[in-house]
Amino acid sequence: MKLSKILFISFAIVFLAASCSPRYIFYPPYFTDEDDSTPYDVSTVEDFSAMLESSGQARLISNITLADNIDFGERENLSIDLNGNSLSIEKATSFIIPEGKSLEISGGSLKTSLPEGSNSASSCIVVADNATLTLDSVEYESKQSGIYPDSSGATVNIMNHSVITVAGAWGVSTNANDKDTDITINIEDSTIKATSNVGTAVMLNVDGELNIRNSDLEGEAQAVIVRCGDADISGSTLVSRGQTSQSTYNAPYEEATDWGSGNFVPYATLVVGNKSTVQQYAVNVTCKVENSKITMQNLGGNLSATEVYAAADNNCTVEFISSDYAQKVKDDDAYFVRSGSTLNLRTSETSEPINLNS
Repeated sequence: MKLSKILFISFAIVFLAASCSPRYIFYPPYFTDEDDSTPYDVSTVEDFSAMLESSGQARLISNITLADNIDFGERENLSIDLNGNSLSIEKATSFIIPEGKSLEISGGSLKTSLPEGSNSASSCIVVADNATLTLDSVEYESKQSGIYPDSSGATVNIMNHSVITVAGAWGVSTNANDKDTDITINIEDSTIKATSNVGTAVMLNVDGELNIRNSDLEGEAQAVIVRCGDADISGSTLVSRGQTSQSTYNAPYEEATDWGSGNFVPYATLVVGNKSTVQQYAVNVTCKVENSKITMQNLGGNLSATEVYAAADNNCTVEFISSDYAQKVKDDDAYFVRSGSTLNLRTSETSEPINLNS
């Protein structure tokens, strides 16, 4: 090769190398040392508590176990990014979201438990007066019952593909003994399972609001109970596996027998209304079901088990609205109306009630 040609090629290589700007150089991802840390990262309980106190938020970079309530201090809102890790709460008593406070937990695993031998109906998380708990993309497991909004104005939000699995009696439930009002439970794009043989996924038995959207709820006894207040269920699946023995849940169907407390009510996947003269339950009820599937698997062999049971008592009005299930309630004879009360079964909000007397 001639010297002039060699010099030309060499010059071209040098020129191209010199003219390349670093911003055009491609660095494959496996050569980068990307740091995704944030100023809110914590790996110990001490750092976790200090970070919430100083900034109002914390992001886990390892699993953490708490043995006490979170101190909100003067802050009204706290947020915890689980960051794919696990937050375990192991307390002698329930974990409490204090009055007027708001806690959001997102993106990981949450586990709660009370001491061995605790009542399965005891809730591991309690949401106090005008407080809010939000679970966003959280996989929550409870060895007892799950979440209890126990005071007026309490709000529970379960959203964005969260999954709640409880070994106790309730996934999310109110308590009629507290006589509270304006409690709100919102469940969207999520799953709640109560796996004990007397388990109910969700119960509203105070004057409040229950909204279920595009979610799956499953209980061994009932999936959903609406004894008081207003419920709106759409695009969802409700399942009772029906594992409970017939002797335990057969009595409330008898004409002369009032329902008991809690979920000692008819053996149905969805229970609407009330059959009891107890004053706590003297509240009008409206339950609307749209584009949803309700299934009673009845694995326990209870001959009275049904998809929906509706009842009106205590001089109250109960409205059950469903294009798919309102007529079925009548056809299955799965209803009760005491004198002085009103039960309306409707196929739409504007339709005339189905005549229950023929």
